Amino acid sequence: MKHLLPLFLLSFFFLSANSQNLVPNPSFEDTVFCPISLDQVPAAEGWSSFGNSPDYFNSCSTNSLNVPNASFGFQNAQSGSAFVGFIPYIKDDADYREFIGREMTETLSIGNEYHVSFYANCANLETYRYAVNNIGVLFSTVAYTSTNSVPFQNHAHVFSSSVIADTLGWTLVSGSFIADSAYRYVVLGNFFDNEHTDTLDLGQFNQRAYYYIDNLCVREIDGDCLLNTSTETDSHSENTMLIFPNPTVDIVNLQVDYDLIQEVSLFDFSGRPIINHTEVSQNRMQIDLGELDNGTYVLKIKTEQKQLTKILTKTN
Repeated sequence: MKHLLPLFLLSFFFLSANSQNLVPNPSFEDTVFCPISLDQVPAAEGWSSFGNSPDYFNSCSTNSLNVPNASFGFQNAQSGSAFVGFIPYIKDDADYREFIGREMTETLSIGNEYHVSFYANCANLETYRYAVNNIGVLFSTVAYTSTNSVPFQNHAHVFSSSVIADTLGWTLVSGSFIADSAYRYVVLGNFFDNEHTDTLDLGQFNQRAYYYIDNLCVREIDGDCLLNTSTETDSHSENTMLIFPNPTVDIVNLQVDYDLIQEVSLFDFSGRPIINHTEVSQNRMQIDLGELDNGTYVLKIKTEQKQLTKILTKTN
């Protein structure tokens, strides 16, 4: 007999499948050609450099653009075998930014609410001195070019208000917004000037920050686009949840802003319940996995405003 996924997982996958991602080639897997040098984002089918010289990394490359042996720090893709990278901040060049963008499959409808998510990883900090916040997504009614550059508006529709400094794992940035224009294009980058960008100085010689980006999703429904195994970071929208560290050896920290945790449940991957805390009514708590076997678990969190399902990994 074939094994069946637990009902709550099937329901979760069903909800995800019923919400189409409006971003084609969202994890940069489809290629026009394998990258052979920096500044080749157009090698990822449909994607363009919307400012300066962002980069494309793929496992098909035989040089420093290879995944996971990328030139700015070893990193596996969040999914698949490709990702992009850009400079969002230079201390001594306040006008410099790199942006990546493309046309979506549909124009956003004015007045409709959209969920946005993507994953970011801070590149090798032995090379790049700064980690920054404000990595985010801006929507536009026009395609930006080298002659029609992306403006610094100190605004993005979804962005990380926290500094992203994790060089090992992928950090999930997510949020939602209501479309106020008929947006057709999506852009990734830092749309804030240096004065409005927070930095973490890690003492290296380079005056720049560099980030890898993977798995961009835009869809007309609340909730995460995919199950993930990364830390969710603060975004501009309310009801933000942090789950860290993941993977973990023992303790997992849960923290939610502008909301209260009501119930926390943990299941093994066969659907067997392991932990259940009800009537929590607080905005932060810890779960101890120290006595559990190493492996993958499913965490369900219910707050006053939403429900969230995450994959947790227990390691030594």
